[in-house]
Amino acid sequence: MFFINAFIIYPLRVIYPSYFKLQVCWLRSFTRITYLSKLIGIHSLAAFLQLELFWV
Repeated sequence: MFFINAFIIYPLRVIYPSYFKLQVCWLRSFTRITYLSKLIGIHSLAAFLQLELFWV
């Protein structure tokens, strides 16, 4: 997965610090499951992980 900003492509490993890599991988795999099965709560989980990033 890549992040595109101003026509420059950055790998995700450059954007996210090392302590956040595991959560990003877990969230990415969990999002695929919730998208297919339409489970409720993925937005709350994503918001929590984003807030956790700012606490550190």
